[in-house]
Amino acid sequence: MHCHLFLTLYTSFLPLIIGIVTLGFTCGILGTILFLRKESMVGDAVSHALFPGITTTFLLTHSRSPLLLFLGGMISGGIALFLMILITEKTKIKKETILGILLSVFFGFGFIIHSIIQKQQIEYQAIINKFLFGNTATLLFNEVIFIVIASVILLSLFLLNWRTITILLFDRIYAHSCGYKLTLCDIFLFSLLVPIITLGLHIMGVILTGTLLIAPAAIARQWTQSMRSFVLIAGITGAFSAFCGTIISASFENMPTGPVIVVVMSIFLLFSLIYNSNQIRRS
Repeated sequence: MHCHLFLTLYTSFLPLIIGIVTLGFTCGILGTILFLRKESMVGDAVSHALFPGITTTFLLTHSRSPLLLFLGGMISGGIALFLMILITEKTKIKKETILGILLSVFFGFGFIIHSIIQKQQIEYQAIINKFLFGNTATLLFNEVIFIVIASVILLSLFLLNWRTITILLFDRIYAHSCGYKLTLCDIFLFSLLVPIITLGLHIMGVILTGTLLIAPAAIARQWTQSMRSFVLIAGITGAFSAFCGTIISASFENMPTGPVIVVVMSIFLLFSLIYNSNQIRRS
């Protein structure tokens, strides 16, 4: 009896762990792009910009299919990034200001659509809250498979373009002199980030997804000076934090997974900062 219960819990919990750890690993690696570009706000801006796409898709289709809602969110996030690049190139407004405006405008529009959905009392509208606040308990097996496949594709693109990405991150002037189209390169880099941020909404929610991208990179930066080890440590940190947060959340009743993962990352970051400051003092 106990063996059967343990086996049931194991088979239901294992896919959840795989999905969250895979997401943490991928976000950790791809988040190094934003960290090295000093654009940490992009993660938050994109995660907020996805919300109107998700709500609009649900309002038009009344579908609770996560894949369809993910697609709507990616379109909305893509539009926000396109506007950011366009406004940055055509005006003298600083990128941080543009991101702050886009974040507020898109998220506000998303809430307007959310209010319309609530007034119409559309069936299954509770699924919108999963993207807003995150909910790992309702993560389905097909969603885990989708996360794994998407992560493999995104990481493959990242590794296949390793040399180009490295040049872009460290010396844009040299990249331009080599003939790289910087605008197209920026679009490519952001195209790696939008899908993984969209997938992260289901687990972390709109507010916390940006942390899953930036915190692992900030932690890894305290431990290494090498680009390769920096990226690897960031991925491992993201995966391990996601694993620890999920286990802690599952061990206590009514403890949300997303915030726990963020707390675990915060503890790792604090320890890393203290360790790094001590090393500087000794040297």
